[in-house]
Amino acid sequence: MYGAYCFPGCGGEGAPSPYAHHSPKFRIDESVLWKGSAQHAATAWRYLDNVDRSR
Repeated sequence: MYGAYCFPGCGGEGAPSPYAHHSPKFRIDESVLWKGSAQHAATAWRYLDNVDRSR
């Protein structure tokens, strides 16, 4: 089974929080969360579209 890691960003210039993810002061920019969800769904869709169904 293959695997992959994806690190969608939620910070950068103009981010609501300069603190790391595990800081109690961290604030996430929720407006970018859909990009991670879309990437996850696209990966699953691509896998299912190419899976060998002859088994």
